Amino acid sequence: DSKYLGGWQVAGIFTAQSGQPLTIFAGPLFGEVTQRVNSTAVSHTGDPNQYIAGLFSLPARENVGGSPCGYASGAPLYTGTLGRPCLGNTSRNFFTGPAFVSMDLALQKSFKVFGEGKELTLRTEVFNLFNRANYYNPISVFSLDGFSVNPDFGKIKSARPPRQMQFALRFTF
Repeated sequence: DSKYLGGWQVAGIFTAQSGQPLTIFAGPLFGEVTQRVNSTAVSHTGDPNQYIAGLFSLPARENVGGSPCGYASGAPLYTGTLGRPCLGNTSRNFFTGPAFVSMDLALQKSFKVFGEGKELTLRTEVFNLFNRANYYNPISVFSLDGFSVNPDFGKIKSARPPRQMQFALRFTF
């Protein structure tokens, strides 16, 4: 057992996950808060400034058989107005957010010091070793008022931490 070549330990964790599902909501139109958008030709750009691209529309603006969906007439909910809900053609968790990939690594070296049973250990831990940008899901509310497009829709506003390192020194006696 060599003084410099022995006593090494290496540990690592590699994680790769597909993106988390998300639902794009159209916005709170006339009290209906769970309506979803209509969409066609959707793609993921990978750009955090506009992660979701495609053609989206608000379902409450559509007429089916000459009558608007649900509460698009403007009647408040408490009057008992009947009609189909403004759900849009997308389903729950129809879209997928950015993937997550990370490599964590720990490297440690132990030295025998001051006689028998005493040991000095140096340890380095690196989280997100390759410093990959791991983003959270984009803003998924298409409209804040049910009429106009949210300027932040499709943008990613936060990310998981960048590379982080920590060092430790331990004396065992």
